[in-house]
Amino acid sequence: MSSGLECDIVGLSDGRWFYILERSDTPKNAFDWRAEDPSVGGPFMSADAASKGLMRKHQNPGGYNSYKITVEEAIADPDLKRSIEKALGRELEFPPLPDEPVEIASILYGSGQRRRPDGTILRFSQNEDGTASVKSTASFSPNAEVLGTARISAKRDAASIVVTPEGDLPLDFMPMLQEIAAGRCRSVYPGELLFIKDIEEPDTSLTLGM
Repeated sequence: MSSGLECDIVGLSDGRWFYILERSDTPKNAFDWRAEDPSVGGPFMSADAASKGLMRKHQNPGGYNSYKITVEEAIADPDLKRSIEKALGRELEFPPLPDEPVEIASILYGSGQRRRPDGTILRFSQNEDGTASVKSTASFSPNAEVLGTARISAKRDAASIVVTPEGDLPLDFMPMLQEIAAGRCRSVYPGELLFIKDIEEPDTSLTLGM
C-alpha cells in the first residue's frame, strides 16, 4: 500500500539526482510541503537510481513528479536549495559561467500567462531548443483575437545575457518582456549583465512552438 505522500525526483543540469519526500507529519494545510523539512536523498546518478534509493528507505509514495532543472534555478528556489543542501550535507555551489553561449530563454520566460494593464494577455511556452515562444491575445478567451507572436532567444555566456525577440508583437509589449526577463535574471543569474534587443522581424524559416 502506498503512503500517498508528495514526492519529487529532481535532476540537476550537472547530472546529480535527488528525491524529496513529504514528511508524514506535514500539516495538511501547509502552503508548500517542501518548506516543511521533507525527507531527502542523493545525489544519485540517474532518475531511476534516485527512485530506487527512495524505495529502499521509504514506503512507496504511490507516484512522484520527476523533472530536471539547472543548478542556477535550484539555487534561486529557497526550498529546493535547502532540500538539496540537506542531502549533500554542504552548500550547493553556483557553477562556473559558460564559455560558450547557452540558450536560456525558456528559463527566463517559462510557461504561463501574464495580463497587461490594458487587459491584453501574453501567453508564454517553452521550446525544446531552450528558446521561448509568446503569443499576445486580446483577452483570456480561447477565441480571442491574436495581436502578435514572437520567438525569444536568450544567449548566456561569461560576458552577458542577450535577449533577442523575433516576431510581430507590437512594440508596446516590450516593457513587459523586459520586466519579466530582468526579474528572472536577478533571481537566477544575480549580478550578470542583461541586454534586451528590440523586436526583430521573424525568420521565416522558423516555426513558433505555440
